[in-house]
Amino acid sequence: MRKLRRYLPALALLIFVASCSQDEVANRETAVKLGKDSVSLQLGTYPLFIAEAYRFVGSDSVDLMQIDPNFNTYRKEVYLAFRPSGGYINYWFGSEINEAAQQGASYTFSMNIRIERPIGLRIHWDDEKGTAVVESEANSPLPMIVPGKSAYLETSTYRIYNTLEEARNATVKGGATFIYEDTDPKLGKVTYKIRLKPMYQYYRQPGQQNDAKFAVF
Repeated sequence: MRKLRRYLPALALLIFVASCSQDEVANRETAVKLGKDSVSLQLGTYPLFIAEAYRFVGSDSVDLMQIDPNFNTYRKEVYLAFRPSGGYINYWFGSEINEAAQQGASYTFSMNIRIERPIGLRIHWDDEKGTAVVESEANSPLPMIVPGKSAYLETSTYRIYNTLEEARNATVKGGATFIYEDTDPKLGKVTYKIRLKPMYQYYRQPGQQNDAKFAVF
């Protein structure tokens, strides 16, 4: 646990500098507005797994998971818990388990569902843009976004299915992409994105409230 916490600042930086997929780089956000109530309900219902992360400079991209292997290791142990009604985001701990094939999933995890921890991130709704916005608190030890900057939920690619069966059988997989732009002293204008995927519970031992198993598709 101590070892994991040591890497949380790096993980938080990764979250701040993340992306969906290289195929989506050329796509531009269209004027699509999302429904606040439905999106808030979906984001608040499912734990979210950091599926992909890229940095883009012009036509060049960098897979942030490859920059530091620890990012890939620890993203599989920390999962985001959005709480839109309260305006904050927490996180859970867990570990990857070898049941993906039998679930028809990309990943499967065992998660402690009893304890949530704060991560110093805030979430609110932008009525004008019709989307969710994530910012870090000024005193957050784990800043996802540099104070004063905002990461917006990309509306044109947002899709979260309401059941495990829908997610498993869908041709177009679900997920939520957050986008953040900045100016790097060396690289110039950069775009960071994160692709989050919902985690669906598929097993919990009857009578206990501590642990459950989740699948990511």
